[in-house]
Amino acid sequence: MVNPDEFVGSALECARVVAGWDLECLSTETGINRTRLAGFETGRNLPTNTEIQALADTLEVLPKFFTIPVEKIPDHAINIKWTNKNENSK
Repeated sequence: MVNPDEFVGSALECARVVAGWDLECLSTETGINRTRLAGFETGRNLPTNTEIQALADTLEVLPKFFTIPVEKIPDHAINIKWTNKNENSK
């Protein structure tokens, strides 16, 4: 089990965004209040062990994932268009 004091909010936000969920949807699935979830992501609130397990189960990550700091990628960096190198040589 993860020590709640080791919980890193950016890891929760990363897992949630990668899963394509907003806070409201995650709240519905976990039964954890939306405002409380937002507090986890910003570091205002720390989750209980039960909440960490519910988040891990719902987002399909190991509870330990929430102890790894994740740097937020700016939105403009995510919307990069990739081109096929072979298409450019035609």
